[in-house]
Amino acid sequence: MKRKRRSLIAAVAIGLAGCLDNPQAESGPRNPPSGPDGSVGERQTPPDEDVDGPLVVVSYNFDVADDDTLLVPATVANRSDTDRTGRVICTVRAQEDTFEQEETVELAAGAEANLEFAFDILFEEFAIDGRVTVDIQEA
Repeated sequence: MKRKRRSLIAAVAIGLAGCLDNPQAESGPRNPPSGPDGSVGERQTPPDEDVDGPLVVVSYNFDVADDDTLLVPATVANRSDTDRTGRVICTVRAQEDTFEQEETVELAAGAEANLEFAFDILFEEFAIDGRVTVDIQEA
């Protein structure tokens, strides 16, 4: 009888392993932490990263504009030896809405350009579950 009881206790203990984890422990922040310059998120492409084509998005942030709306500054570069023209597309997803802006850039060989996309969405709404992507396509 003791053997059956021990087997039952062991089976229950194994079955519950991992289920009794601390429900308060989160795996990380819901939103990225603020940077030293006050920016709230950043994505960068290292210069040696293997990318498709000579036009690349070097970095982009998402930040709060003066009027509490979403601001997305981005830097794009032409890593080729030839002048290039590209379309920079910034897409924002917030709650169930999608917003998109596009800007055409002409970049000399080896040049970079800084762009800024201002969206008419409150940063507070974006911060709940928002996502930003910035892509560049050769025109």
